[in-house]
Amino acid sequence: MGASAVFSVIFIYTSELFPTCVRNSSMGLCSTVARIGAMLAPSISSLDSMLPMLPFLVMGGASIIAGCISFALPETRGTKLPETLEQAEAIGKENTGVDLEKK
Repeated sequence: MGASAVFSVIFIYTSELFPTCVRNSSMGLCSTVARIGAMLAPSISSLDSMLPMLPFLVMGGASIIAGCISFALPETRGTKLPETLEQAEAIGKENTGVDLEKK
């Protein structure tokens, strides 16, 4: 039940993460990667035949690495979501000269 809830959150988060012009391709890529992870999960659980705590180390390590990588994302709270790649690249940079309010 928790895995299916997280899978739904991926779609919501991904749609807000990418600019409009590449959103469909990005959603497809993230969905593909999520499905590959779902296919690999059963084989990771069979690693306990080599070392009983190995599945926990693999899953926990992957979660910690993903969490640490997410700290590299710029803060977007209270800002307008980008609609072009130029606007997306300008997020988090100061004095870029790019106006996100332009249409």
